[in-house]
Amino acid sequence: HTQYNYLPVWQHSKLFSNHNQWQGHAEYKAYIDPHRTLDNTLMCEMVKYGEIRSLVAGTTTIQGTPLRKCADTLIRNADLPYHGHSDDTVRTNVLGIGNVDATDAQKLKDEFQSGKTKAYVLHLAEGIDETARKEFDKLEAHGLLLPQVVIIHGTALGEPELKKVAAAKMPMIWSPSSNLNLYGKTNDIALVKTLGIPLSLSPDWTPSGAPNVLDELRAARDHDKANLGGIFSAKELVQMVTINPARAMGFGDTLGSLEAGKRADVLVIKGDRSKPYEALIAAKLTDVELVIAKGRKKISDGRPVS
Repeated sequence: HTQYNYLPVWQHSKLFSNHNQWQGHAEYKAYIDPHRTLDNTLMCEMVKYGEIRSLVAGTTTIQGTPLRKCADTLIRNADLPYHGHSDDTVRTNVLGIGNVDATDAQKLKDEFQSGKTKAYVLHLAEGIDETARKEFDKLEAHGLLLPQVVIIHGTALGEPELKKVAAAKMPMIWSPSSNLNLYGKTNDIALVKTLGIPLSLSPDWTPSGAPNVLDELRAARDHDKANLGGIFSAKELVQMVTINPARAMGFGDTLGSLEAGKRADVLVIKGDRSKPYEALIAAKLTDVELVIAKGRKKISDGRPVS
């Protein structure tokens, strides 16, 4: 949701059980009204702000840009066939599986088979009740338990559903700060790890999530230590914002790690060189010294470079 990331955290008076509840709540409608008033005229400016907010935290590829007219951007947009990826291989669905019919599902499966689409990024089962969980049943009924389908959230999924996700080798994207803010709970991440589900980490958006991926890394670490017994190493957490999402989007051969032949995306931070993963998780915006995206210097000494 790049275009929303200029907004402050939404201050709501209650917790919710599924995404339909807060989207229909009067407090949310009042909160989001200024955005809706301006999005027809200032959408690209909103996207630019969201990109800069990501860039200053070292992010070089994002997912969630709404319009192709805003595609002349500072960093890579995974949804769009630009900036080093000539093929349009990622599709996004933020409206949910309820907007997918049998014809849509078959078209997706055909595109997976042909290689035209490598990743279908779907908001699914966001919430903690049966209404949210049933979205998984619809996905399964459409025959879309496939490795190209990337689940965003999935907070309502229990052991039966997660076992099917694991068997299908479907990646998941975890947004703990947003989940805890809206629902007071997040995914059964211990089970996700035990089942070997490919897991990525994202702050979702600023209305309910962390303002950048560095803060989300610390939110995940803190949740792990406080509630899961510290089951993730620092390296595993860093992989959730680097190579894991690159692979989930079908870009693992060009993005996500520092290797010869891959795209020149580099983040340099202050910190303890003997503990690089721990240093990244501890890093604040003021620790970002250099960001190179698409082979060009974008941030130097914490300041944007024109």
